[in-house]
Formats: sequence, structure tokens, C-alpha cells
Amino acid sequence: MTNIDFTTLKSEVEKATGFHCYENSTNNQLVFYGTSDKFEVFKQMIGTDLVTGTIAMLMDTGDSHMYSSFTKTWY
Repeated sequence: MTNIDFTTLKSEVEKATGFHCYENSTNNQLVFYGTSDKFEVFKQMIGTDLVTGTIAMLMDTGDSHMYSSFTKTWY
């Protein structure tokens, strides 16, 4: 993530993209829910310092993406 704390980052991401993190086990797994039209903005804002297994569920398409901290990529 960025240099700011997770709570602040989560709030900023929610306001800008509509992605909400309802299942939050920081340092274990994060699950964000949002729509596909904001996914690219979400990825930019949330950064690359996430735990492997972080999930982004796209509610409008039913797709889900999982993050790998090893490759710094969403799959």
C-alpha cells in the first residue's frame, strides 16, 4: 500500500472508486467489492504492497481478481 495507514487508504479508495472492503483481516486477506468500470482506478489507488490472496470482486460482472505480492499483479 502507500505510506498512509490502511484505514485512511481504505476510506480514500471507497470515496474515489466505490470499492468497499467488508472482509478485512489485515496482513492476512482483504476482500474488496466494486464494479468493473472502477477496477483500474482501484488498482492504481490501492498500490502494490498488498498481501497475496487479496481479492477484488466485481459485482456487475461476477468476475473476481486475486493479487500476488510476488509478481505485483492482479490475476
